Amino acid sequence: CIAKVLLALAALYSDQNDRVNADANFLRGLSIVERLASTHPELYEMYLAFALKGHANFYLKTERFKEAEDTFLRALSIFEQLVTSDFVMYGLAGTLNDLALLYTKNKRMKEAEEFYLRALPIYERLVTSNSEEYEPHLATVLNNLGLLFSTSRFHESEKYHFRALSIRERLATNNPERYESDLAMTLNNLAYLYTLNKKYNKAEEYYLSSLSIYKRMVVNHPNVYGLDVAQILVDFTLLYVLMKRFKKAKKYSLRALPFIEYMASTNYTVYAEILLTAKTLHQTILEETNKDIVNCIFDR
Repeated sequence: CIAKVLLALAALYSDQNDRVNADANFLRGLSIVERLASTHPELYEMYLAFALKGHANFYLKTERFKEAEDTFLRALSIFEQLVTSDFVMYGLAGTLNDLALLYTKNKRMKEAEEFYLRALPIYERLVTSNSEEYEPHLATVLNNLGLLFSTSRFHESEKYHFRALSIRERLATNNPERYESDLAMTLNNLAYLYTLNKKYNKAEEYYLSSLSIYKRMVVNHPNVYGLDVAQILVDFTLLYVLMKRFKKAKKYSLRALPFIEYMASTNYTVYAEILLTAKTLHQTILEETNKDIVNCIFDR
């Protein structure tokens, strides 16, 4: 089918960040599928819903939020009207989750919460019929809910993160190559949550667990996980500054800065912001360390 080829090309161009060709092929493919769905809805409506979802995700990726929302809502309307099957319910839950992500990016938190909470029971129901297929998606929406509540509702955030963590630990044990990065993400999110709530010892524990995974993965995939390692080293440094453990902060800063400088030399655009953060943090640590030295001299 020509539409399948066009939509596959659109996805490929999207992965390559070729916005013009991705958009053109999405529109051409969708026009064909829409025409087919209008005459044979029983055959093509589901395919149209998934195609719209794909186009909406492209709009979301390129921060065309109005187009993304309109297209997601079109897909959602179709999924809701289709005869329920696991695959249709999977599409429905995914669209709800994607809309919640869109609303989170646009600081529309009440709507984000509503759509995440609509997606959650669908994924929970799907897991009962095929846990291997749908548990990773359940963990994702749990993780997203945990992040949504991290700055305002500590206990709910912790609860959702722990549910996601339990699933991702099990998945990573069985298939580390595929799921360890997801596990590291949830560990890192918990560390961030505990940092925000001044539970610094717990934050340290989860940062260490997350960093040990990322360090292992970055060896073979520096372009994929380099930014994660850079961020967690900076987060670790900041944690020790907040704890006023400046020797530890300096240790991690001295590890973070050369690593980020090296990665920035390979892709400055990606690492520019975190490089500036690392340099600023390092300067703060040096100033505090010097204060400690001066105070020690005067105390004597």
